[in-house]
Amino acid sequence: MWLRNLPLLLLATACAAPATVPPPAPRAPIPTPAGILSEIEPAARPSPKPIHTPPACSETTGNIEQGALDIRSDPRPLEYRIYLPPCVEESGSEGLPTLYLLHGLGASDAQWDELGTDEAADALILSGAIPPMLMVMPRDRSGMDLETALVEALLPHVEASYPARAERGSRAIGGLSRGAAWAFRIGLKNPDLFFAVGLHSPAVPEFDRAYVYFWVRDLAVPARPALWLDIGDRDSLIHDTRSLIARLEEIELMYTAHLYPGGHSPDYWSQHMETYLRWYAGQFEIAARIPSREPR
Repeated sequence: MWLRNLPLLLLATACAAPATVPPPAPRAPIPTPAGILSEIEPAARPSPKPIHTPPACSETTGNIEQGALDIRSDPRPLEYRIYLPPCVEESGSEGLPTLYLLHGLGASDAQWDELGTDEAADALILSGAIPPMLMVMPRDRSGMDLETALVEALLPHVEASYPARAERGSRAIGGLSRGAAWAFRIGLKNPDLFFAVGLHSPAVPEFDRAYVYFWVRDLAVPARPALWLDIGDRDSLIHDTRSLIARLEEIELMYTAHLYPGGHSPDYWSQHMETYLRWYAGQFEIAARIPSREPR
C-alpha cells in the first residue's frame, strides 16, 4: 500500500516549506573593560622639576659596551650590549638597578641603541628625572632559547661583572614587538627575578596568552610583577593586545595599559622612550619603599 502512495508522499515533501535553519550566532566581542585601549592618549609630558640629584661628575653621556657569552643552551654565543650611565664609577657599594630590554623580530641588540634609548637615559639621568640605571640589551637569534640564556647566563654575568644590584626589586625586563612577548614570558615565569615587566607594541602569541594563568596562579599579589602595556592606535597588533588584556582581566592580573597615536614603527617607540624609562625607574623606586618583609 505504501508503495502505491510513494509518489504522493514525495510530491508532498517537495512542496513542503523548507525547514528554517537558525543563522550562526554572532561572534561575541572581546570582553575588555570599558575604555581600555579605546581612548587615545597624548604623549606623556615630562615632569618640569628634577626629583633626583643628578650625578656630580663631569660626564655628560653614558657609554654602551658590547660583549658575548658562551651559553649552555646554544652553540652560538649570546651577544649583548650594556648601557653604563654617566658617573657609573660613583654608584657605590649598593650598585644600580638593571633594566633588560629585548628587541623585535628581525632586529638585533642594536635596535634599542638605534632608537635612542641611551640618549634618552642620559638626558633623564643628568636632569634628575630618573636615577642612574644599567640597561642590558641581548641579541635574540632564531632557534635560541632566550629565556634560558638570559636567566642562567646573562643575568648572573651582569651581576658579577657590573655594578648591578642582585635583588628582585632592582630588576625589570621589557621588550618591543616580539621582544615584548619574550619579556612577558620571562618576566612572568620568573617573578622571583623581576619586579616589573614592560610590553611595548606586544606580539604575545595566543599560546602564551592562554598559559599565563598557570604562571601566576600560585603567586600572592605582592609577588606578581608590575605590568605595563602600550600600543599605537594604528598598530596591526591592537586586536591581539585587546585579547591579551581580556585574558589579564579574566585571571585578575593587574596591569597598566595605554593607547597612543601611531603604528608599529621605530618612530612610535622613539617618541615614547622617555615615558618607558620613567615608568621603569618609578617601579624601582616603588620596590625600594617596600618593607624588607615583603617579596623584593
